[in-house]
Amino acid sequence: PDSIGIGLSGNQCGTNHRTLDDGSDYSVGAASGELSHVAQGNDAPRYLRALGIPMNLTRFAIASIVFADQTTVDNMLSMEKSKNFGQDEKAEDKQEKNSAETLACGPIPPSIGKDAKLRACISIAAIKFGCPGVESGTAVDSAIWKALQDRLSTREPTESVFSLDEFKEKVESMFGGEIEKISLLSYITSNLLPHCLRVAMYGNGPTTRHTRVSKGKFETAFGISHFSEPFAAPQISLPDPCCAIKEHSIDAVSAAFVVLRRARLLRAAQYAVSGAVPYERLRVIFDAPILRKSMVGMPIWWDPQIHDLGLLVRVATAGLVGASLDLGGTVFASDCNVVVERMESLADTFSAKATDEEVRAWVEMKSSEFPSQNALERRLGLVCSEVTAHLENEISYCHAPMFDHGGWPRD
Repeated sequence: PDSIGIGLSGNQCGTNHRTLDDGSDYSVGAASGELSHVAQGNDAPRYLRALGIPMNLTRFAIASIVFADQTTVDNMLSMEKSKNFGQDEKAEDKQEKNSAETLACGPIPPSIGKDAKLRACISIAAIKFGCPGVESGTAVDSAIWKALQDRLSTREPTESVFSLDEFKEKVESMFGGEIEKISLLSYITSNLLPHCLRVAMYGNGPTTRHTRVSKGKFETAFGISHFSEPFAAPQISLPDPCCAIKEHSIDAVSAAFVVLRRARLLRAAQYAVSGAVPYERLRVIFDAPILRKSMVGMPIWWDPQIHDLGLLVRVATAGLVGASLDLGGTVFASDCNVVVERMESLADTFSAKATDEEVRAWVEMKSSEFPSQNALERRLGLVCSEVTAHLENEISYCHAPMFDHGGWPRD
């Protein structure tokens, strides 16, 4: 980092630790004395930084680079280059360049660029479901689907994975109107995802602001606090390519980070159940020590061989939020034979030391437990990282920390 002028300083990555809060900082202190001078010293502005590299790299910036694919990075750098190395403009053109839409990103499909509500609906859908990259009609591998159906009393036809058409339907349902599929795909790949990377990289402060010290009670070195409404213009809470970075709150920075991660997660989950990884290979992965030992936040009835597979299929076919909604008839339902059999086998281990009524009450209580959405997402990230560990392309998933989930205790 010293040689290319990247500073991990201020409140980003240091030797003095503190509990993580909701800000975009990582911890207190610079990683080294040299890095402190690079990012905060009197000579800091003289260091040459590569295009798109902020003065300080926050925890969201570091992890977002891991989650962004090459196309997103290229589009983000292309936007940075067009803004920073454009041709000389006339004075009358400067006002146009400084408009929110031109400042934030490249050309946006007109039907989306002129409608703030539609852009908000697309961002919300990307956060809730992830950004799909497959066409409709792509189905879950028959061997994987059969393995799940064998655990249930019902027999359903093979389900298709969550596609761009279904994503479009979710957006239209929230928006209350129709949207062109081509415009939606163009907006996601060329505008939204690159903008999310840019927001996560720079934080929610102006990119040219000096970051050595705080300049006010509410205005910090990393942007304006989202508690500053009485003293400054309110900031948006969702990433919007038509708004400048300084208009995004720290909540929008976190949301941009989530959009990038969940797009990658959905892609990895859909790859895992597509048949590219044989079912027998998945069984070996589910039985690996790292998945058997990493059960934090999972209920006692969770069986990796069954429920990790069910989690992959559920997310691949219904999106990220689908993992915890409409669980009836799945291997996660409390009345499912899988859960009941699992709990009964566990109850047999101590039934001699408890009455039948106590055992029955314990089984009912534990059977009704279900992991939180955050716990499911962390479990999904771990599973996807193991399933795609052999890949070196944009489908592979790296299980980086999910900083938007907050510090301990985790929910």
